[in-house]
Amino acid sequence: MNIQELVNKTLRGIDGYIMMTKRNLVVKNQYPIAYNSAGIIPDNILAAGAIDYVYELGDELGIFDLLDAIIHKWLNGSLDINSKTAVLKLAHYWKRRQERCSRQERKKITLQVLNKGIYKGTYKSTDKSTANKNEACGNNEFTRLWQQLMNEVVIYIDRTSHSTSSAFSTSNSISRSGIYQATTALQYNLSAACDKRLHSNIREILGQLEDAIHILRTPEILRHLPGARYKNFWSKMQILARTELHRNPDIYSYRALALDGRKIYRWIAAFDEQQIDPLHFITFVLAAESYILHYPQVDNRADDLANIFTGE
Repeated sequence: MNIQELVNKTLRGIDGYIMMTKRNLVVKNQYPIAYNSAGIIPDNILAAGAIDYVYELGDELGIFDLLDAIIHKWLNGSLDINSKTAVLKLAHYWKRRQERCSRQERKKITLQVLNKGIYKGTYKSTDKSTANKNEACGNNEFTRLWQQLMNEVVIYIDRTSHSTSSAFSTSNSISRSGIYQATTALQYNLSAACDKRLHSNIREILGQLEDAIHILRTPEILRHLPGARYKNFWSKMQILARTELHRNPDIYSYRALALDGRKIYRWIAAFDEQQIDPLHFITFVLAAESYILHYPQVDNRADDLANIFTGE
C-alpha cells in the first residue's frame, strides 16, 4: 500500500457523525490555557504558532510580495487608485517599510523556532566554522518531533478504522499515548526554542501580515486587480500571483496549512494529559488530518509527505 492509499484509508475510518459536524467543530478552537508544568510555557508555543501562520501566508503563499507588487504598480502610475482611503493605506504601508522586520529577519526567526525556510544572512557560508553556526541557529529537533506527531495521528485514525466504536467515542479503547507523548515532546521543544525575547518581534511580524491582508481586502483596491469577475478575495489573490509573481500557488492549501496549523499549535499549548477535553481532541485530529492532506499540495513539498511516515 502506498502512502496516499494509507492516508485515504485511515481518513475513511473516521466516524460519519464527526465528518458531518466538522464545520461546527473547527470553529470552536479557543482552548483554555491553564496547564503550565515546569519547562512548558504555553505563550511561547502560541508565539511559535503565530510565526508558522505568517510563514505559510506571508512568505510561502506570498501575501507580502503581492502587496509590494500592488504598491509598486501604484507608485509608477500603472494602477489608478483615486480613493482617499485606499491611497492613505498604501502610502502609510510604504512609508513604514523600513521600520518593519525584513524578509531576512523573518526567515531568521522562523528558522530558529521552526527550522523552516532558508536563512541567507550572516551565517550562510561555505566556511566550515560559520556553516556550523548556520546549522546551530535552526531548531533541527522540531522537524522530527512534528513529523512524529503527524505520524501518530495517522496511526491512531488507522487503528480506529478497524474498531467498532467511533474514533472519538469516550468508550474507544484505542490508545492515544503516542499522540500524547509526541505532543508533550513538542511542548518542551517549542517552549525552549521560542523564548520571550522573540515575542515582540513575532507580534510585529503578525501585525504586519494582518495589515497587509487588511489593505489587500480594501474594496477600492480589489476593484483594480485582475480577475474582476471573481468575488472571492482568495481567488483574486491567486490570479494576482499569476500575473505579478509568475506563480500559481494552491491558495486554499496554503490557507489550510496556516489555519489548521494554528489549531494544532493551540492543542499543543493547552495540552494536559490529566484534563483532555473530547471536543479539543476532535478539533486537533481533524486539523491534523487536513494538514496532512494539504501539505503535499503546495510548492516543493510533495516528497516530504513520505517523511511523515518514515520519520526521515
